[in-house]
Amino acid sequence: MRIEYAIEKLTTDKTIRNYTVQAIAEDVGFNKAQSFSTAFQKQTGISITYFIKQINNKPTEN
Repeated sequence: MRIEYAIEKLTTDKTIRNYTVQAIAEDVGFNKAQSFSTAFQKQTGISITYFIKQINNKPTEN
């Protein structure tokens, strides 16, 4: 559930995309960035940094 929350927050809030992985991890309830990164990759199949990069490169809808 924390990963789903992180995905929702990252897709809707541009500000959080500028946070460090540690800050995002803490924001969604993880103590360590490594634990968050591992859980994120396990659930989504991609790394958190790649996910953020993809969202940032996605053209905005008008």
